[in-house]
Amino acid sequence: MSSVVGDLVAAFRALPGVSARSARRFAYYLLQQDRGAARRISSALSQALDLVGFCSLCNALAESDICSVCRSPERDCTKICVVSSTSDMCSIEQTRVYDGLYFVLSGCISPLDGVFPQQVCFDKFLDRLSSGDRSVVEVILATSFTPEGEATAFFVTQAALDAGAVVSRIARGLPAGSEIEYADPLAIGQSFLDRVTIYSPSSSTDELSSCSSNPL
Repeated sequence: MSSVVGDLVAAFRALPGVSARSARRFAYYLLQQDRGAARRISSALSQALDLVGFCSLCNALAESDICSVCRSPERDCTKICVVSSTSDMCSIEQTRVYDGLYFVLSGCISPLDGVFPQQVCFDKFLDRLSSGDRSVVEVILATSFTPEGEATAFFVTQAALDAGAVVSRIARGLPAGSEIEYADPLAIGQSFLDRVTIYSPSSSTDELSSCSSNPL
């Protein structure tokens, strides 16, 4: 394998869920059988890198300073749904059951793996909670039901309570260990409809300490 092809394989291998074997298949297919597709992918990726940035309010991928969801006057600004990625946000939007706003952390907090709040966009989330007229009444945890997702939910809960918001969690209609991005839209929608309040600013100290004893 030439060094150039090897670099291409390594680039595909960096994508989540792509094995070394799949990366080689992608590279060989594009180079041997469909160079037109390769050029289209290259052009589309280059254009996206030039034109797509992050919403200044919710941190979702967007082509303008403020995304279409944050700009919409029809969204309920008293609710913020916290997700790990723009992909998760899109999965929730497909259900058409949620009418509030979002915040995208761009990752999960996982202290056991050396990923701490400052390594995702947690500080920006804190700024979002404290900005404006403190209109946020409910923070909805829509992180995946994985150890990383639960650790992230723990930190978000503490921040939301400090801001005086009620905290709710999407229902566990999704299988344990499942990721929002890959879940069925109907299951995601139902988990939103069945979400439950887990903490409110009036929760007792004992309740909060039981939560904080093990963020994972």
